[in-house]
Formats: sequence, structure tokens, C-alpha cells
Amino acid sequence: MRRLLVLATLCVPMATALTALTALTEPIGAQATSPARTASAGTMLRPGDAVRISVWRRPDLSGEYELAPDGSVSDPFYMGLQITNMSLAAAAERVRSFVAQYQDSSRVLVQPLFRVGVGGEVRLPNLYLMRPDFTVMQAVMQAGGPTEQANLSQVELFRDGQRTVINLSDAGGALASQPIHSGDQIVVKRRGNFLRDVLGPLAGTVGAAASIVLVATRRR
Repeated sequence: MRRLLVLATLCVPMATALTALTALTEPIGAQATSPARTASAGTMLRPGDAVRISVWRRPDLSGEYELAPDGSVSDPFYMGLQITNMSLAAAAERVRSFVAQYQDSSRVLVQPLFRVGVGGEVRLPNLYLMRPDFTVMQAVMQAGGPTEQANLSQVELFRDGQRTVINLSDAGGALASQPIHSGDQIVVKRRGNFLRDVLGPLAGTVGAAASIVLVATRRR
């Protein structure tokens, strides 16, 4: 009986180790997909974004087209071609497959363009269509670059309802060099001025208080 108990005690850790080893050696495709491996919606084309299509020697099939609210390409020729809610590679392949019905698809270049808003202390605040490989810093430069009053250490990035403060003065920072997402809103804050922001309001308050005291003194 004792031998059976010892054998059972030894078998439990061995079975646990075997299970862990099986999980490690299991093919990646057979394991559950974690949320980190799932592409975010911001890295896909959305309505309002655009796609630049270049077909060799076919200017009639080439151009920059905005994506309609239903996710289709806003052009009579490409009407009905849906390229949203999929990876950028899949969207480009769908365009090539569509063009292949009329032209050699090996001579088709597809460039997705994300719509990004850049405002605050930049020279040309506006909505822009930018390549997905643009960084936050490149997006600011696309808007004419920062003004003299810009505070590059306090740049706000609004993405999917979340606000993140990025220090663009640190060119090597991970956030500064991250690529843009569709729908990003970038706001460059204004640099603080002690005389304007602190002493100005303080002087106004002191002046108002002095006026009240003066009026009260005259009434006595």
C-alpha cells in the first residue's frame, strides 16, 4: 500500500510537468489568441479615411479616393468595393483582386491613408490624410510644425476615447515614435508664460481688491 501511495505522489508532479511541456510545444496557431495579438480598430481603414490607388498606365483607374460611410470606395468604378474592418494588407489585396478583372494586378500600388486631426500650437491645424507609417512627430510636422509658443513636452494624443500626454521633445521616446492610428486627434499644448499666466491674473486680482478698499475708504 505504501508503494502505491509513493508512486501516486510522484505521478502527480510528472503529469503537471508533462501538461506544461505540451502547452509550450503546441503550435502557435492552436493556442488561444490573446487580446494583444488582435489588431486594433485604429490600425484598420475606417469611413473617412482614404486609399491611393496607382495602376500602371491607367490614369482612369488611379487616384485618391475617400471611404464612404458604408466603408466602400467613393468612386463610380470602385463602387461597392468594401475595404474597412480588415487588415491593411487584406484591404490592399482586395483592391488588387478587383483591378485584376481589368488589368494586370502586379502593376497596382495601393496606399492606405488614415485621417488624423492635428491642432493646438501648430502652424496649419487641420484634418489630414497620412500614411499609416507616420509617427506622431511626423504628423505634427505635416501640420506645418510647432509654433514658437508650442510646448512639445505636453502633446495630447486622443485615441479611442483615451488621452495620452506625449513628450515630443524626447525624439527617442517610445510614444513619440509610435505610428499613428486612424481617427487620432493630436493637440500641441501652449508653452506656459509666468508673466501672462500667473502675474497677469494676480495683478488683476490685486487691482480689483485695491479698488474695493479705496471705495470703502471713501465712504467712511
